[in-house]
Amino acid sequence: MAQTLDVEKLEREVKNVYRDVAETPDGEFHFEMGRDLAERLDCVAVASLSRRIGRC
Repeated sequence: MAQTLDVEKLEREVKNVYRDVAETPDGEFHFEMGRDLAERLDCVAVASLSRRIGRC
């Protein structure tokens, strides 16, 4: 039996996660984020910028 993807529900859930991260950036999430991840992925520009503005 084929299942269909409820695109509207998926979009709502993704927006909820983005909202949660924006409202609680120091919260615990099921994915990595922040300066440590950027540096580990060798995102030099992102890591450098985040250090200058004091974020991530």
